[in-house]
Amino acid sequence: EDKYFLLYNDVELFKNDIISFEANLKKIKTDSSLFGFEFKTYLNNKRVFYEFENVNNLKIIKRNKPVNQKITFFVTSKLKEVSKIFISMLLFNDKNIDSLTYNNLKQINALHLFVVSGLHFVFLFKLFNFIFSIVLKEKAKYPSLLILFFYLYLLDFSISALRAFLCLLLKSFDIKKKLNSLDYLSISGTFTLILEPLNVFNISFVMSYILTFVLILSKNILKNKNLIQKSILTGFISFLTMLPIQLSLNYKINFLSFFINILFGNIILFYCVLCILSLIFSFVNGNIFSFFYDIFLKAINYMGSNASFLIFGKPKLAFFIIYYVLCFLIFLSLEKINIKQFVFYLYSLVIILVFFYKKNSFICYEQVTFLDVYQGDCTIIESKWGQGVMLIDTGGIKNYDIASKKIIPYLEYKGIKEIDVVVISHDDYDHCGSLSSLKRQMIVKKIVSDPSIKEVNIGSISLKNINIFYKEYDDTNNKSIVLYGKIANAFFLFTGDIDSSVESKIINKYANLPVDILKVAHHGSKYSTSSEFIKHIKPKIAIISVGRNFYGHPTKEVLNILKTNNVNVYRTDIHGSIYFCYKYSFYYLQTAK
Repeated sequence: EDKYFLLYNDVELFKNDIISFEANLKKIKTDSSLFGFEFKTYLNNKRVFYEFENVNNLKIIKRNKPVNQKITFFVTSKLKEVSKIFISMLLFNDKNIDSLTYNNLKQINALHLFVVSGLHFVFLFKLFNFIFSIVLKEKAKYPSLLILFFYLYLLDFSISALRAFLCLLLKSFDIKKKLNSLDYLSISGTFTLILEPLNVFNISFVMSYILTFVLILSKNILKNKNLIQKSILTGFISFLTMLPIQLSLNYKINFLSFFINILFGNIILFYCVLCILSLIFSFVNGNIFSFFYDIFLKAINYMGSNASFLIFGKPKLAFFIIYYVLCFLIFLSLEKINIKQFVFYLYSLVIILVFFYKKNSFICYEQVTFLDVYQGDCTIIESKWGQGVMLIDTGGIKNYDIASKKIIPYLEYKGIKEIDVVVISHDDYDHCGSLSSLKRQMIVKKIVSDPSIKEVNIGSISLKNINIFYKEYDDTNNKSIVLYGKIANAFFLFTGDIDSSVESKIINKYANLPVDILKVAHHGSKYSTSSEFIKHIKPKIAIISVGRNFYGHPTKEVLNILKTNNVNVYRTDIHGSIYFCYKYSFYYLQTAK
């Protein structure tokens, strides 16, 4: 039974609000991206299977802001500016109050420091226990746990906070010590999954429990160590444990985050104390300790905005297995204080990471991806042995960053660190609009936009510009760079936005022009892709890069021409992104949908 629905709107809504609106209800579509983050899967794992479309007349009938949010708002209401931002993030898991800082915390892999978890709960329990023990002695744990449960309620029972509270609760009532830390963790995890079985797919659940599990197993490594040694070893163990998970989420890693986490991890409890004092005295002075908060936030934002990453790509199962086996051996050698084994296994792990980082240099086949960039064109061509990457057009939509949302995530997923050539077929926005954003975020060695270019090369791939007629036209569409060549043991033709007049000239100029895969011109416009042209080049597959539009693309005329000539048609608006390669004597064509 479906309980939740996806609703896009510009109005701030709270849980339990009563609203009315008119809309169409439909199932959430499969993602149009071939690889990477799958929004549909993410929503399904939160029991969201349907979404409302074309929402009209949205009205809020009754506001029912949750009590815990009302209490949190009241508690922080007297805080001023920086203090409110910092305390809301550190003590109340508010990630919306300052999106810039939140994103910068993600950039330096330090977001977990601002997620209430075991560190915070243990500290608060000891603090309250100390205060109440003055009067209640051994019964001090009862009011302490009651306050922590109320705090858990304020946090809306977030997974990491729930885990920390349950483990603390079990430990507090396990007077005879019949259970150990792993038992507490197992019971809390089981209870969490009973409440919501789909939490097993929740990344917060996975990260929280895996890291806690590893740290519990590493207690002998940390035993009898001073504060500095414990901090370094805890940071080292945590960093190694979470690295593959971070790569599976972000495809890249900031190795400086290891040192950043050690630095901030040691002072975060100090800031917790300052936050509590700020809340206590906020009714007198809402800016107390704001100087310290400001320094911390500025440091986070500086490091986040200047973060440098190594792009690895999405790790596969084999990498996870080999990596964690080596991690186990590294931690075991640390426990046994066997320096030689530690160095050997750590060196082996570094070699595995280097191989993974350079994995594209070991791919022995060429690849072509027609990326779904909605109403626009963007094709990614990868040469074998990591010899080069070429983009033909970048797509572009007004008020939507195609580079950040589509191109960069795909390139990073594939472990691509730079682009050798970007070919802009012509200067229509739907072909080049994302170029400036792309250049800001990734190294682009060369840009080709001159229609007089004769040839474009990357590695063993050579594409010839066959539109030598561009001087005869004034409109930009017919000045498009038209690239033809062999990729992945197939002949490709990328036609930009040329119309049938240029196609006729190509027919007359090139008597023999075999084409296996045609990128259909102008998104399937009726002014392109003539019957004569298709009969001349005889493509086996036609790719139409198109999205929702008001032009009627692709037109029925073009689709009928392709169908009449027995051409297999793939459309990005229907099939999503389209991937093609030739490896081990077989052709592979994969679509996102």
